[in-house]
Amino acid sequence: SAARVEAFQGGARYQEWAADPSVLELLDKLYAMTGFKRLAPDAPVVDRIQCLTSVKQQIDIERAHLLPVLCNPQGLTLEEEEEQLIKVITDYTFRLRYVGSNEEEHKELSRLAAGLLPAAIVEGLELGRAASGGNGHFTLYSAHDNTIMALLAHLGFMDYAIPYFAAAVCFELHCSDGEYSVKVRYHADHRQPEDAEGFVVPEGHWRRWGQRRRGSMAF
Repeated sequence: SAARVEAFQGGARYQEWAADPSVLELLDKLYAMTGFKRLAPDAPVVDRIQCLTSVKQQIDIERAHLLPVLCNPQGLTLEEEEEQLIKVITDYTFRLRYVGSNEEEHKELSRLAAGLLPAAIVEGLELGRAASGGNGHFTLYSAHDNTIMALLAHLGFMDYAIPYFAAAVCFELHCSDGEYSVKVRYHADHRQPEDAEGFVVPEGHWRRWGQRRRGSMAF
């Protein structure tokens, strides 16, 4: 979308990395290892940097399947500090995609990317409240990591952990002394169960999609 293009053009850190010799050296090494056309030395530097998201996803896939990481005929391997640099750059890119560089971009990008999912979640919670005293129910939505990031951004988060495989956002309806609340828990990485984060949303903060002004992030 035009909003995303504008956000990426305003990503100030890309210019810093484009002038960093260690980043340029890493880009050349990754091109030799992967052959990704967007990493080619004659491609625009910022495009090469943004392509690191594809590299990071490939690394995660191969590591999850216990495969050699970016196996190549030259026998090149990544050092730990190089992988950390890739993570820093790609985390920035993933967040910029849904949060942007300012409040207005945050509202616009997250609203467009999250779509009707927040409304569906709130509707399910309201149905659960209306059926108070019943058997309850469990609803499961299957989503990509990008959907989770869009939802987190829509909820107002900026510096969220980037989701790994099997990441989940859980919404749980509770009632205590006639007062309803929603417990929300975000589990970014199943390999680190102790890092799951949560918070409580009181009933007065629930909102239907049509009740909110355009771009609002309030739950």
